[in-house]
Amino acid sequence: MELRVMFPSTLIIRLHIQLVLAMSVIANQPRCRTTCSNHSIRFPFGIDNGCGSPHLPMICVNDSILQIVVDSKPFFVDEIDYTHSTLLLRDPSMSNCRSVNSNSAGFDLNLDGTGLTLRQGSTVLLLNCLSFAQEINFLNDQYDCHNPTCLAFLGSCHTNELLTSCCRVTYPHNRINLFPMQCMSYTSIYSPENPIFNPPSWSYGIEVQWSLPSETNDACNKCEARNGICGFNVEEPNHPFMCICESSLGCKDCILGSCTGRRIRKLIVGFSLAGTLMLSACAILVLFLRHRNRFKKLRYGLSTDILHYGEIEDKHTGMELAHVLATTTGPLPLTIFSYKELEHATAAFSETQMIGDGAYGMVYKAKFYDGRVLAVKRLNHQHHRQLQQFYNEIRILSQLRHPNLVQLEGFCLQGRNLLLVYEYICNGTVEDHLHGEDGIRAARLPWEKRLNIACDVADALAYLHFSISPPIYHRDVKSSNILLDQHMKAKVADFGLSRLVPVDATHVSTGPQGTPGYVDPEYHECYQVSDKSDVYSFGVVLLEMLTGKRAVDLNRPRNEINLSAYAIAKIQGNALHEILDPRIFSAGRQRQAATQVANLAFSCVALPREARPTMKEVAAQLHLIRSAPFKTP
Repeated sequence: MELRVMFPSTLIIRLHIQLVLAMSVIANQPRCRTTCSNHSIRFPFGIDNGCGSPHLPMICVNDSILQIVVDSKPFFVDEIDYTHSTLLLRDPSMSNCRSVNSNSAGFDLNLDGTGLTLRQGSTVLLLNCLSFAQEINFLNDQYDCHNPTCLAFLGSCHTNELLTSCCRVTYPHNRINLFPMQCMSYTSIYSPENPIFNPPSWSYGIEVQWSLPSETNDACNKCEARNGICGFNVEEPNHPFMCICESSLGCKDCILGSCTGRRIRKLIVGFSLAGTLMLSACAILVLFLRHRNRFKKLRYGLSTDILHYGEIEDKHTGMELAHVLATTTGPLPLTIFSYKELEHATAAFSETQMIGDGAYGMVYKAKFYDGRVLAVKRLNHQHHRQLQQFYNEIRILSQLRHPNLVQLEGFCLQGRNLLLVYEYICNGTVEDHLHGEDGIRAARLPWEKRLNIACDVADALAYLHFSISPPIYHRDVKSSNILLDQHMKAKVADFGLSRLVPVDATHVSTGPQGTPGYVDPEYHECYQVSDKSDVYSFGVVLLEMLTGKRAVDLNRPRNEINLSAYAIAKIQGNALHEILDPRIFSAGRQRQAATQVANLAFSCVALPREARPTMKEVAAQLHLIRSAPFKTP
């Protein structure tokens, strides 16, 4: 016998009215949360939109963990000192002596342009660096591998046999980079009042300092004196400061007395919410019980990748699926956008807003009411794999945070509309720059920038292969999936074909997918993809940047259609100079570095795949090539 609970219509109306009244009061409250765990959150930081500097966004995870995003990477915030304008940060990938292992890998951290600077209280130690790289870098005195602090650290960690070496960064810096010396990880010791030779007393963290213009500090002091809350107005970049007042959100200066009465309003909100919650508790409980089994089935379908789009459309609403997606993905917060919101932000998906297209959908530039500019990918309705691509990209990107990976901001699922929302990368793709019709962009992509792009992409792929558990194979590395920001920094995109790899697995069997010219030839023989499949694709990208030629071009002679085969023949015949891009390698400039990169690309596309280097080895070699001075005739 099924138990049904019926609510009188008057009760439903009463619930609705009280909710509207309560929410109308809440709407007049300042939007800024001021605490997270035991941290006080105030200017210039904020958790909510508009409440803090957009350059230093903070995230409060479950009201217990405070993080700040610096250089597109999350750090744990251990301390905030508003008196001295300092933060004590902890890198989730940072090692102490207990966590160092042979497979650990950290991040390249660059504070330039973030408004933060490293303080002298932080001692940065690079761990498990390769010996030959140490010898090379001794020449420029940037690293000290016999520093007393390093010796003390190694001595305190003598029980960890996987910790083999330590080098202290000695030069004035605002950047932590593991790759020049091919180091596995790093740590930063912060102990301003503790003896340097007493490792048990050390604290691990990175101390940074923030700074603001004096006029901004003065405006904030004036705002707080009048019971306002200091915030940022992202819609006015020339006048970003905003005083958030209870009666007039967005004013630059609260009128004296206009930000009073907050306690009375809080009492009204409290009583309204209490009554509303009591009346609606039964309704929520009944709805929860009715839909629990339905959500379980939907969650199971998502987690096992056996979804069929038609079945979902018939049995479940888009909003239900959207919320299940948000709870079955990784730890990074995602926003569920409405279709109407995205339609408005893209001018009804106007062709004038379209910035890219492909087999799986089109990408649009979207400008939102709060001033944010994002990119929206609208998946193709007719493609039979669209839902798998949609969920796969959400599942993968929701657990990744790396400066050289495109960040997923959120998604939309309403009816048959599947949309993914990313950070907006303004400078197009590497393919656009290399193969544009007028050739002007390629001329603006000199060798130094191409080498920087190669290092960025290699770092991202090494992160996917070695810093994520389980590792991730991208499976569609190509020049059109490498985006460039305003500083020509590369970001890898399009994870629709990517695969999470079971722990201890050396390869994954899949059906034929990928882009011709970039796909590992052995993949067509055994349909097994491994990390070396990404290495092969990256090798083709290196050849593209060296030659300026497309990976596949049917307009070329038959023996030159496939760039990989064509370039290998030239390299083996000592005729590399015949295929180097004349737009950047004229008159023999930088030929030595180009030859080194060509040899590396040759090893990346080697057969069999076991002969190829790992992406970690490729990244390390590229950084060494970049750090060496270019020799010109």
